[in-house]
Amino acid sequence: MQDKSPGQPGDIVTQFLGRVVQTRLRFRELVEQLRALSTPSQGIGHTLITRAHIAQIAQDIHPGQLRLMPIRSNR
Repeated sequence: MQDKSPGQPGDIVTQFLGRVVQTRLRFRELVEQLRALSTPSQGIGHTLITRAHIAQIAQDIHPGQLRLMPIRSNR
């Protein structure tokens, strides 16, 4: 039995955590870009843009595996 160091293809947890970190970094960059692009006077619905981009990022990282949950309102 081989001793697998973190980052090797067989280490599923490390792969997953790497994807999470990568997603968070990409999301943070994306939010900064959206803030630079949108001003309140333009009225860009940043929630819709953000969800669309999250969906794209999720597909890029692990196609078919990540799903966005609908936002539930408690009203």
